[in-house]
Formats: sequence, structure tokens, C-alpha cells
Amino acid sequence: MSRSPDIMLLYRIAQYYYKEKKSQNEIAMIENISRSQISRLLNRAEEMEIVRFEVSLPHEIGKTEMEAVLESALNLRDVVVVPVSASLSEQDEPSAVIDAIGTAAASYLPRALKDCRTVGIGWGRTMYTTSLMLSYSNMGNELTYVPLIGLSGATEPYLQINTIVDRIAEKHKARGYYTGMPAFREITASLTDIESSRMEKLRQYWSSLDAAVVGLGAPPTDENIFPEISPEHLSMMEEKNTCGDILAQYFTEDGSIYGYGDDYNQLAFNILNLQSVPDVICLAGGRKKAQGIVVAAKLRYFNRLITDSETAKRIMFLLNLSNIGAGVS
Repeated sequence: MSRSPDIMLLYRIAQYYYKEKKSQNEIAMIENISRSQISRLLNRAEEMEIVRFEVSLPHEIGKTEMEAVLESALNLRDVVVVPVSASLSEQDEPSAVIDAIGTAAASYLPRALKDCRTVGIGWGRTMYTTSLMLSYSNMGNELTYVPLIGLSGATEPYLQINTIVDRIAEKHKARGYYTGMPAFREITASLTDIESSRMEKLRQYWSSLDAAVVGLGAPPTDENIFPEISPEHLSMMEEKNTCGDILAQYFTEDGSIYGYGDDYNQLAFNILNLQSVPDVICLAGGRKKAQGIVVAAKLRYFNRLITDSETAKRIMFLLNLSNIGAGVS
């Protein structure tokens, strides 16, 4: 039996072809599939009514029962649940979930941020993918995107915060503010006068945020820990049962935030201050992140959530809610 196409893949291809006027050859190169497949998938998008008089995600037709239940249970302003296959393997899940959330976020953010002047931006794979999937729109040069954290690593684009900020600012025809400082620095390393001046400017932006868009990481492992963090700190995080991170600040189920002691200074917006930002949109999915999402929501680190259907089901299980699946199959 042939496998059903990913609904978010169909949506992206329809967006590229009908709204961004890309050729089928261009789309084939972007998605790394053959041109003949693009044609078949466009036909399938029409059959599934993703393409009608306009291109829109199914969740935009109306709020599903699952989204409404999660909004109430987590006390959130808005929840968007994007569909992914329940049969995804553990190996396939991360990329499929990231693509699905990135696609939905690319459509959602211009509407959510249209009245903002200063928006803080976090990092991570989902944030980076979202920045790539955004369509061009004129948000105005009065809007400034600013980093909420410094740089990390040397090869991972999703940890290069300036790259993410720049892509989003370019796509939205807005301004960007950038940082050249690392997210982690030795406790003994002092800032230069120039760095101190730039840091002060960044703090001024942080004090006047209208909104923030952040990712949320899974519990730390050897595979997903930040490259600057020592194995000793990873072991201590595991001992303390940290359940996730936002802006490289790991937290536990009781709300404690892991401290790096005398080893590192961190350049990052304090996640406790997210509670006072008017709008914080969290882009996070994957069943391993469900517990972290629940804890972060209860701690008021965000008030809007874009996640996937399988993660949403896991969240509902953790909250002892009935497994409502309307509109997210």
C-alpha cells in the first residue's frame, strides 16, 4: 500500500507554486525530489482541498477541539496543533515535526507580530527552519528583531543566532540587531569596552520587548547538548532531572533553573523575564519535549504554542486529559 504524502509537504509545495510563483523545477530543487513528483503532489493537494481559492493550512479553517482543550489546560492565549503522521519512526520524527511546525509558524508569525516594534528571537533547529520557510512580507522598518542569546558552536547553523535573526528580518523587510558574543564564556573572561557598549544596547532592546519567539529543547543528552558544555555539567543536569531548556537555560519540573556555577557566564535573556513579555510564542514539538512544554507553560515562559499532533497527544496524556484528536489526524 502506498504511503500517504505528508500534509505539510503538500502545503509547502502549494505555497511555493501558487503563492510564491516558483516553477516546478525550482520547487523540486528546494525539496530535493523529482519534478514529476511535484506535479503529482500538486494534484494531490487539490484533491485534499489544501488548494482552493487560497492556500491555507487545515487548522486555519477553525480551532480544533484539541487546540481548545490545550489552551484551557495550559492557560495559554493560543495553541496551534499541526498534523503529523502517528506512524513516524523515532528516526524520522524530528525532521518531520520540525518541517511541520516551521511551515505553520512561517504562516502564523506575520499575523501574530504585525503590531510589534521589538521582537526577541531564540535559536534551535525549529527556529532556524522557520526562518528558511518564511515568505517575503513587508512588516515595516519600525520592527526590529533582536537576539535573545549569543552564538554557540562553529558548524551548526541553528545555533548561529545572527543567521536566524538576519533571515527573519530580511524576509519581513524589517531591521535586525546582531551580537558577536558567545552564549557561553569563561567566568574569568571580561568584556571589552566595545562589547560592554553593545551588551548595554542589547539589554535596552530586551527591556522593551513586545514579543519573543523561542524554541524549546529536549532533556540534555550527549547528542543535543551545547558544544561548550562539559560532560560534567551534562551529568549534573541528568542527576537534577532537567526536563528541557529555553535559551540554553535548563529547568526542572519544580521550576528550578540549572546554574553553571563558576564555569560559565551566559549571554542570554533570563527566561524568568519571559513571564513579563506580552507575547511569547514557543515553537516546539517531538514527544521527548512534551514534559518540558507542560512545565514551561505552567511557569508562564510562553503564552502561545505551535506544536505537532503527536506531541499534543502526549501532553494531553501527561495532563490526564481525554485523547481528543479532532482535526489533527
